[in-house]
Amino acid sequence: MKYLLTLISIFCCTILFAQNIEMPTAKFITGDNAIYSYPSTDDNQWQEVKLPLSWEMQGLEKYDGYAWYRFHVILPESLKNNSLWKDSLRIYLGKIDDVSAVYFNAIKIGQAGSFPEDKGGYKTAWNTDQEYHVATNSPFIKWKGENIISVKVYDGGGAGGMFSGQPYVNMLDLIDGIKITTKNSAEKDGSTKTVVSFKNIFATTISGKCSISCFDEEDQVEISKSETAVSLKKDDVKLFYPVAVKGKNHITYTYSFIENKTNKSVTIRSTPAYILTPAPSAAPRINGAKIFGVRPNSPVLCKIAATGKAPLQYSVEGLPEGL
Repeated sequence: MKYLLTLISIFCCTILFAQNIEMPTAKFITGDNAIYSYPSTDDNQWQEVKLPLSWEMQGLEKYDGYAWYRFHVILPESLKNNSLWKDSLRIYLGKIDDVSAVYFNAIKIGQAGSFPEDKGGYKTAWNTDQEYHVATNSPFIKWKGENIISVKVYDGGGAGGMFSGQPYVNMLDLIDGIKITTKNSAEKDGSTKTVVSFKNIFATTISGKCSISCFDEEDQVEISKSETAVSLKKDDVKLFYPVAVKGKNHITYTYSFIENKTNKSVTIRSTPAYILTPAPSAAPRINGAKIFGVRPNSPVLCKIAATGKAPLQYSVEGLPEGL
């Protein structure tokens, strides 16, 4: 019998901004009507839903078809003023099942997939992150006032609606050009080798600090931390090779890039997989069932489950007559 191995692996990504307007709830109604995108439409009687959860998880089991979400968002001028570039507002909506069209104060700003009435017919885009950018000088944006972000959704079957990723609004900024990725590979000694890459995808140079820290979650102690100043041109990549901590299980690695001009940062955290179950002993041990039986007049095949350092030798005494 093989020992059951329990593995724990955690990976998360967080982008830290000076100002981030989250949209954890929305007004919701089934059906389809163009007036649902109008700021003047009264949605006080609409259902309030939590996000990101499909509408099946909020009382609409087996509902397929059209529905609308409405977000009431107040945009303070500080959102724009605290940004370095000040030119693009970002609306992030996560994944939407199956087709969606997004309206900002009744002005359509984007669509994912195709509705049944569209040319070419229905085409799902359920597994695509929905992110839209709007120029901050757009005449339909109400700075210091309330804005209505409306999302028309069509579900062609199964789960429906906004189901993955916390919706938010913020400013697109220089830090968004930095992408951090990790790649793990198993070593012969059982350890995990990690390569961390910091890449600039924008067509402008981004300068800042790459920070790598290692934290012992069990003892609540920071084991190590390092910072390296870097300047990345478009498509430049900076690689790091964090040293694995041996003899410890629950270790969290944090990789950050802090951009110089705005002091904004992007961070990812990961905990390498580790085994909770003790390693099997080298001493031979039988782990099979104590009682074994078959139907009368049937062949007997009893596999002996055992662990221990190979090679193992087996011998049996006291078998019933006939075996």
